[in-house]
Amino acid sequence: MESEWGRWNDSKLTFVDVMEDAWKLTVVNAVAKVMVFGSQATANRQEIVGALNRLREQSGDTAPMLWIDVPWETDGDLTARRLGYGVLT
Repeated sequence: MESEWGRWNDSKLTFVDVMEDAWKLTVVNAVAKVMVFGSQATANRQEIVGALNRLREQSGDTAPMLWIDVPWETDGDLTARRLGYGVLT
């Protein structure tokens, strides 16, 4: 399990910070893996999840990965974004 909250109000640095921790999961031998992060916006979540999937594929990691996104912020309209989660297989 890894977690990385990233940087408040900076989606680019959040992406970099999350991916810097996520690569550690690819070298660990485990039945399943978990990545917890805090995205800045819906587009940032989608970018991170896509990159997590590519990282798994490119590293040859076949263990399923549960990702959990505990968002930092709203999506700009003062409507709080909800917790997001999924499994990459």
